[in-house]
Amino acid sequence: MLRQILFTLLVVPILLAACDARPAPESDTTSITLPPAPIGWAFDAPATWDDRVTLEDSGSVPGTRSARTFIYTPRDSGTGRQPLLGIFVFDSAAWSAAAVGERVPGLDSLASAGGQVFAASVAPGNPFAEGSRDFRAFDSLRVALATVRKGFRVAR
Repeated sequence: MLRQILFTLLVVPILLAACDARPAPESDTTSITLPPAPIGWAFDAPATWDDRVTLEDSGSVPGTRSARTFIYTPRDSGTGRQPLLGIFVFDSAAWSAAAVGERVPGLDSLASAGGQVFAASVAPGNPFAEGSRDFRAFDSLRVALATVRKGFRVAR
């Protein structure tokens, strides 16, 4: 009986106070909905790409979410570093609206997923003096679009 009295005196007032609680005042914060995070990609680079080929952020390329470029660094030529392959990520709507693939020669769609289009651009030619060591090295490292398609995948 003593337990019931103690329960009634201690717990019941707490429960009644909780039931009487007023709703919290409205917050002055604003709810923000972020767009879905971009889906990534992976590319199995050819085994022949050695320390001369590096992957770099291409900075802000108009119309893209991201742009990365595989760059060849010459050893025997005064010609500067040259792109071997660029991979670009576009919003699907931007890709369609601008018909990017039709306007930019050499830019081809690889895949689409999660509202994004993944596109690639391979080196159209060899910028080095014909017969030079860098000419031969660059040619041996160039990839065809079919090779890029085979080694490319969307990473979730």
